[in-house]
Amino acid sequence: SGGNNRDLVGNELFGKTLGVIGCGHIGLQVARLANAFGCHVLGFEHHAQRIGGVAIEQVELDELLGRSDIVSLHLPLTTETRGFIGREQLARMKHSGILINAARGPVVDQSALIEALDQNRLAGAGLDVFDIEPPLPADHPILKAPNTVLVPHIGFETFEAISAKADIALRHLEDFLSGRGPASS
Repeated sequence: SGGNNRDLVGNELFGKTLGVIGCGHIGLQVARLANAFGCHVLGFEHHAQRIGGVAIEQVELDELLGRSDIVSLHLPLTTETRGFIGREQLARMKHSGILINAARGPVVDQSALIEALDQNRLAGAGLDVFDIEPPLPADHPILKAPNTVLVPHIGFETFEAISAKADIALRHLEDFLSGRGPASS
């Protein structure tokens, strides 16, 4: 009908503050892209020596959560990072904030995230990973959470990435068959 549909209206990245938690290789690439879109980037990294060469203001976690319009997670799943973002951390985020997790599902306490979304204490979430691997059961609570964009753990699935993974697997097999241990990839 040509009318305005507010459900289809988005927000610009320009001028927003992006908080990157985990400034390893992927986190730094996200920061570079965000810089190109005109974002101010805050970074939190346990291993501070890895931040460099990108316009990132390094801050403590609480400050990053409080200042960021968007928080993007790029952490490996370890005993230290399991549940890294829970009720306390979500409460520190802006009510207008958006959480993005394309790292590992259990890095976020999913029940705390659902609660924050249900109670409008967080504007939205974008998830490529979950507390269990997809396909999610039809009654999984995250499927009913408001203001979410959910994709089934395919954030890295491109034709090029699939080809690269096959090449790595082939190299590992060749190394194994020739008596060499596979190199870390």
